Amino acid sequence: MKNLAPNESDSAYLLVDVERTAYPVSLHLRGELDLGSVKLLSDALTGLEVEGADPVIVDLSEVSFMDCSGLSVLVDAFNRSCRDNRELLIVNAQPAVRRVFSLTGSGDILADPAMEPITA
Repeated sequence: MKNLAPNESDSAYLLVDVERTAYPVSLHLRGELDLGSVKLLSDALTGLEVEGADPVIVDLSEVSFMDCSGLSVLVDAFNRSCRDNRELLIVNAQPAVRRVFSLTGSGDILADPAMEPITA
C-alpha cells in the first residue's frame, strides 16, 4: 500500500492509498477532493495509467466533499480509460459526492448500479 498525502503546510486534506498487492489495483480516497488536493489524485491515476494497471477501482467511500475540479479529474480519467480500452470503476460515492455527479449529468460513470439515483 502506498499512501500519498499533501504536505502538512497544504490547506487541502486528502489521503490517497494505492493498493497494488491485490487484483484489481485500487485507490482509496479519504478527505476532501477539491482544487487544493486534486493533484494527488491526478498524479496517482496518471501513474497507474503509465503502468498499464487494468482494471482500477477508485473508492470514494471516505470522501466527504468533492468540487468540480475533483469531478473533472475523475471524468477525464474515466474517458481516457474508455478510449484506451481499460476499465476504471468509481465506487462507493457518498450522497453529497454522488449529488455532484448527478447535478452535472455525470452519474453514469459511477459503478454503483444498485444505489438509488440522487435527484436535484
